[in-house]
Amino acid sequence: MRIGGYEIVSLLGAGGMGEVYRARDTRLGRDVAIKVLSPRIAADRDAVLRFEREARALATLNHPNIAAIYDVIESSGQPALVLELVDGQTLADRIAVGSLSIDEAIGYAKQIADALDAAHEAGIVHRDLKPGNIRVTEDGRIKVLDFGLAKAIAAAAGDALDVEVANSPTITVHGTGQGVILGTAAYMSPEQARGKRIDKRTDIWAFGCVLYEMLTRRPAFAGETTSDVIAAIIERAPDLSLLPPATPAHVRRVIGRCLEKDPKRRLRDIADAREEVDAPTAEATSSPTSARLAWLVAAASIVALLSVVSAGLVRPAPVESSSPRFSRIVPVTTGPARELGPAISPDGKWVAYISNLRGQPDVWVKFLAGGEAANLTAAAGIDVTATTGISGLDISPDGTRIAVMAKTRGSAEAFSTWEIPAPLPGVPRKLLDESFLGMRWASDGRQITFIRAGGAGGDALWVAEADGTKRREIIPANNGIHIHWPTWSRDGFIYFMRTITTFSNLDQSEIYRIDSRGGEPSPVVTTLRRAMYPVAMPVGDGLIYAANPVGVELGLWWRPSRGGDPQRLSFGTGDYTEPRISADGRTLVATRFELRQSLTRVALTPADFGLMTPVTDGYGGDLDPSISPSGDRVVFSSSRAGDRHLWTARIDGADLRPLTSGNAQDDRPVFSPDGKQIAFTSDRGGRRGIWLIGSDGGTPRKVADVSPTGGLSWSPDGTRVVYAAGDGGWPGLWSVSVENGQVQRIVTTGAVSEPAWNPVRDLIAYMEPATSGPSHTRLSFVDSAGQRQYQALPPAPAISGGFSNGMAAWSPDGRRLVAVSQNSNAAASIWIVDPDSATPFRKLAQLPVGPRIRGLSWTRDGAAVIIGQHDTTSDIVLLDQGR
Repeated sequence: MRIGGYEIVSLLGAGGMGEVYRARDTRLGRDVAIKVLSPRIAADRDAVLRFEREARALATLNHPNIAAIYDVIESSGQPALVLELVDGQTLADRIAVGSLSIDEAIGYAKQIADALDAAHEAGIVHRDLKPGNIRVTEDGRIKVLDFGLAKAIAAAAGDALDVEVANSPTITVHGTGQGVILGTAAYMSPEQARGKRIDKRTDIWAFGCVLYEMLTRRPAFAGETTSDVIAAIIERAPDLSLLPPATPAHVRRVIGRCLEKDPKRRLRDIADAREEVDAPTAEATSSPTSARLAWLVAAASIVALLSVVSAGLVRPAPVESSSPRFSRIVPVTTGPARELGPAISPDGKWVAYISNLRGQPDVWVKFLAGGEAANLTAAAGIDVTATTGISGLDISPDGTRIAVMAKTRGSAEAFSTWEIPAPLPGVPRKLLDESFLGMRWASDGRQITFIRAGGAGGDALWVAEADGTKRREIIPANNGIHIHWPTWSRDGFIYFMRTITTFSNLDQSEIYRIDSRGGEPSPVVTTLRRAMYPVAMPVGDGLIYAANPVGVELGLWWRPSRGGDPQRLSFGTGDYTEPRISADGRTLVATRFELRQSLTRVALTPADFGLMTPVTDGYGGDLDPSISPSGDRVVFSSSRAGDRHLWTARIDGADLRPLTSGNAQDDRPVFSPDGKQIAFTSDRGGRRGIWLIGSDGGTPRKVADVSPTGGLSWSPDGTRVVYAAGDGGWPGLWSVSVENGQVQRIVTTGAVSEPAWNPVRDLIAYMEPATSGPSHTRLSFVDSAGQRQYQALPPAPAISGGFSNGMAAWSPDGRRLVAVSQNSNAAASIWIVDPDSATPFRKLAQLPVGPRIRGLSWTRDGAAVIIGQHDTTSDIVLLDQGR
């Protein structure tokens, strides 16, 4: 049998995607492997062309640890690949034979990492790395097979081939169909298992799985079925205690970093894994003898060099500074609250930061060794206003005090600076008032610097003794020039940000420094569009700061003290700012901003009133929650699989299941009163409308060709759905029969939104324009016949802008509502509303500027609400230099 110019010798293996043969290249006199793809893929000529295009791109890979692709051919109209034939056993076979030594496993891991690095440099992701796709030759060389073929075959399959996410597009020689599925699923990354878009970080995850299996002889994630395996990948951590006791700590660390479930916190590059496996610099030690010998050699070299220089024979080479390398990223906070403004203790053991975890902003302290965070300002009795906020943290050089800038509730003053004992709370004292802002201690703790805000007249920079006495101005206010974020260097200079034009243009800013004794400030960082938050290295060299030059996202930069171009410190995805550093210069904390859409639980019980905890991680694009009448599941819209579709999960966010699919945008789902159906809005079929689907799935059914402007809500008897329509065409409040699609107008006013039907009686709450202003809204109530009920509730007194962009949802007993308001500064508040009370509004939570709420739903016991939160969130992250 021949295929093209190749003589078939034997069948090597077969699977759902095709067959693999051993063949002889009669022209070049060498043995090759030929992979002939399934006839199902060859049925579409366009699919074949897509496959060939992908395969030819893969053929450009040339690396000693990568099995080469020689050619793309056809066999009886079916596409086939001519591949390098690699003799030897697969790594899966080698692991099955017996345990690998640690040195052997590390040696193989380095070769695998080299292969992945070469492919990633070429923009190619393997997508299906596993021991069965790795061969070990007789001389111990690793050859990684089937690079990128997952993508190539998926490109060929297109819509004609139903490839489940758990199926491998490559072929396992010694496996049955079910074995192929299980073997592949065990190495999938969480994002791959969820069907989300993947990149090279998926290969990094699989690399960690392979390294773990080489050392333990068992998969990092296992189960009896594919579903069990995928559940383990998504929900459980690998058991690192199964690694051999002699496994070096740096190898354990590499495995843990590769197997971070959040791809944003995983190792950023396989080259980093290669370096850490190969050279554990963080733990390298030397014997006293070798250290003493190295010192003597270095000393002799220095003496020799000095003698040559003094003789005028050579000119000293300029000293080149290298940027600090913070190689590890550890999240300090991960919840749904907004956390920012961190400061790290001088010994690097604890971090102070600002969080609105309990509704209002407070100072929290968390020990990095573990344990729960403590609310410092609340414990110290500083009653911070929820609307004005708190900022300006600093920790004293001896680590016993925290300075914080705050405005207390009911105070007529502007911000004051308080000094609080730390890390355990104590009695606070006021250190500065009179609108002195941004206090920072000098490195010796004897002096402080701060800014006096001057509004349109500009800001002034001051210094004083540590107790706030003997104040003196070293930079006077100057024609609207803005000064911010002062910080001390260890040699007595003060770095600060200043605008280069006037107070009205904050985007154009640079970093300057000035001697704390006075004099003229000198520029340090120039030309960047916005340079801010300077922090001088306490040891070593240079200045770290935040900046976002034109065309570059917000990030951290380093500039050497001796001059030269700034260097970007890259830490993966997200915007990094507000850097602070420990006294030894090895540990950095910063604020990381990321766009998230997530489901968040907000507690209503007295003990935890306003406490927010995450239900989903925010990376799937989750909004529009609706809790089932039984209370055990939540349905929501999500973009985790590409287009926005409906998903369901347990009330704690586990057991995720897709409910709808296809080329459509499905959103605003809501359970029927009996829990058997879900109404939602969708553009499936090319036109916006209201649809129904069974809560257990099935084929969606269109109810009406209408265009709701917001959410939907069911009538108590489950026969109708209420919705709001916009000004174009048929404005007002409407209901539609889920049986026959008949619509009925309820309210004729145009600018109404977000109706919520009471679950126990004929009463609909909705938003409508308030009389206090065109951008203000109020909470109004009607029955299904359009008759007014209750008194329309005006905006809450504490909210400027009322319920602008607001929404509401009834409690399960129909007695209260939860409502969201958004004020003119885009700061959202969550309220409990009792329409029968003389004081109907009670604030549940205050959110910072930025978040938008889309979707509210009560738990069946009324103890909490779940909200959909669209926000650029902020968390505190720790970065260190390999400790």
